[in-house]
Amino acid sequence: MSRKERFGISIPAELSSKVKDVASRRGVTKSKIIEEVLRNYITESTHGESPHHCSGVIVVVKGEASPSLETLYENYKEVIVGYTHQHLEGVCVNVLFVSGASQEIENLTRSLSSCGCFTRFMPLHVREFKKGT
Repeated sequence: MSRKERFGISIPAELSSKVKDVASRRGVTKSKIIEEVLRNYITESTHGESPHHCSGVIVVVKGEASPSLETLYENYKEVIVGYTHQHLEGVCVNVLFVSGASQEIENLTRSLSSCGCFTRFMPLHVREFKKGT
C-alpha cells in the first residue's frame, strides 16, 4: 500500500456537500473521491506536456450546422483506430478510438474544436491492464 499524506483544502460548502453525497452513495470516503478526481485531473491536464504514445477516446458532439468531419478523420487516420457515430437528441455524437503520438491526438482534438465541435479526450490507461506489464 502506498504511503498516504494528509493536507487541508478549502472548498465551498455546497461542493463539499456534493462530495459527501457522492461518497455516501458510492460507499467510499470523501478522501477516496478527492483522490480519484485529482488523479483524473492530473492525468488529463498534464497529458499534452510531454510527447508520448497514448491511447484513449475522443467524444465529439456536433450540431447539424457543423461541417462534415470525414476529411478531418482521413487526415488523422494514423491515430484514429476506429469510431462510432450516433444521433442523440438532434446532434451527432462520435466516439473516436485513438492510439498514437500524444501530439497528433492533441492536434486532432484542437482541429475538431476549431470546427465548432464539443470535444473531450479521455486517456485510457490500457498499459496498466496488459498482462505482464
